[in-house]
Amino acid sequence: GFANVSGAAVSPRLQDLLLGVGVNWTTRTDENRDNNQKIDYTANLQAFGAVQYLVAHQLFVKAVVAYARSDFDLAEINGGGGGTWSNDMLSTRVRLMYLF
Repeated sequence: GFANVSGAAVSPRLQDLLLGVGVNWTTRTDENRDNNQKIDYTANLQAFGAVQYLVAHQLFVKAVVAYARSDFDLAEINGGGGGTWSNDMLSTRVRLMYLF
Protein backbone atom coordinates (compact mmCIF):
# COMPACT_ATOMS: atom_id res chain seq x y z
CA GLY A 1 0.00 0.00 0.00
CA PHE A 2 0.97 3.63 -0.27
CA ALA A 3 -0.34 7.02 0.78
CA ASN A 4 0.19 10.63 -0.24
CA VAL A 5 -0.64 13.57 2.00
CA SER A 6 -0.79 17.18 0.88
CA GLY A 7 0.66 19.81 3.18
CA ALA A 8 -2.57 21.78 2.66
CA ALA A 9 -4.30 19.19 4.84
CA VAL A 10 -2.15 20.46 7.72
CA SER A 11 -1.96 24.16 6.95
CA PRO A 12 -2.80 26.39 3.95
CA ARG A 13 0.76 27.73 4.12
CA LEU A 14 2.04 24.22 3.24
CA GLN A 15 -0.07 23.76 0.09
CA ASP A 16 3.05 23.29 -2.07
CA LEU A 17 4.29 20.34 0.03
CA LEU A 18 3.48 16.68 -0.72
CA LEU A 19 4.53 13.72 1.45
CA GLY A 20 4.37 10.07 0.41
CA VAL A 21 5.10 6.66 1.92
CA GLY A 22 4.69 3.15 0.60
CA VAL A 23 5.43 -0.45 1.46
CA ASN A 24 5.18 -3.82 -0.29
CA TRP A 25 5.80 -6.98 1.77
CA THR A 26 5.37 -10.55 0.57
CA THR A 27 6.24 -13.94 2.06
CA ARG A 28 5.97 -17.48 0.80
CA THR A 29 6.41 -20.76 2.66
CA ASP A 30 6.66 -24.02 0.72
CA GLU A 31 4.88 -26.72 2.71
CA ASN A 32 5.79 -29.52 0.23
CA ARG A 33 8.95 -31.23 1.51
CA ASP A 34 10.52 -33.54 -1.06
CA ASN A 35 14.19 -33.25 0.05
CA ASN A 36 15.27 -31.89 -3.30
CA GLN A 37 16.87 -28.50 -3.82
CA LYS A 38 14.13 -26.32 -2.38
CA ILE A 39 13.91 -22.88 -0.95
CA ASP A 40 11.34 -23.34 1.80
CA TYR A 41 10.80 -19.70 2.79
CA THR A 42 11.15 -16.35 1.04
CA ALA A 43 10.32 -12.84 2.22
CA ASN A 44 10.59 -9.57 0.28
CA LEU A 45 10.15 -6.04 1.62
CA GLN A 46 10.20 -2.78 -0.35
CA ALA A 47 9.51 0.58 1.30
CA PHE A 48 9.92 4.26 0.42
CA GLY A 49 9.38 7.73 1.77
CA ALA A 50 9.14 10.84 -0.44
CA VAL A 51 8.97 14.60 -0.01
CA GLN A 52 8.01 16.91 -2.88
CA TYR A 53 7.93 20.70 -2.82
CA LEU A 54 6.89 23.21 -5.49
CA VAL A 55 9.20 26.24 -5.45
CA ALA A 56 7.77 29.51 -6.86
CA HIS A 57 5.04 27.54 -8.70
CA GLN A 58 7.59 26.46 -11.35
CA LEU A 59 10.19 24.09 -9.88
CA PHE A 60 9.27 20.71 -8.42
CA VAL A 61 11.93 19.28 -6.07
CA LYS A 62 11.36 15.67 -5.02
CA ALA A 63 13.54 13.56 -2.71
CA VAL A 64 12.97 9.83 -2.23
CA VAL A 65 14.55 7.35 0.20
CA ALA A 66 13.90 3.66 -0.48
CA TYR A 67 14.78 0.40 1.27
CA ALA A 68 14.51 -3.19 0.02
CA ARG A 69 15.25 -6.53 1.69
CA SER A 70 14.99 -10.18 0.62
CA ASP A 71 15.37 -13.24 2.86
CA PHE A 72 15.70 -16.87 1.76
CA ASP A 73 15.76 -19.99 3.93
CA LEU A 74 18.49 -22.15 2.37
CA ALA A 75 18.21 -25.07 4.81
CA GLU A 76 17.15 -27.60 2.16
CA ILE A 77 19.55 -26.56 -0.61
CA ASN A 78 22.53 -28.83 -1.32
CA GLY A 79 21.85 -31.23 1.52
CA GLY A 80 20.96 -28.72 4.25
CA GLY A 81 22.99 -26.52 6.56
CA GLY A 82 22.57 -23.44 4.38
CA GLY A 83 20.96 -21.17 6.97
CA THR A 84 19.24 -17.95 5.97
CA TRP A 85 20.54 -15.66 3.23
CA SER A 86 19.59 -11.99 3.33
CA ASN A 87 20.22 -9.10 1.00
CA ASP A 88 19.25 -5.47 1.49
CA MET A 89 19.58 -2.18 -0.38
CA LEU A 90 19.17 1.48 0.54
CA SER A 91 18.79 4.11 -2.16
CA THR A 92 18.18 7.84 -2.43
CA ARG A 93 17.37 10.07 -5.35
CA VAL A 94 16.44 13.67 -6.11
CA ARG A 95 14.33 14.77 -9.08
CA LEU A 96 13.99 18.32 -10.37
CA MET A 97 11.25 19.32 -12.82
CA TYR A 98 11.02 22.90 -14.10
CA LEU A 99 7.73 24.10 -15.62
CA PHE A 100 7.99 26.82 -18.25
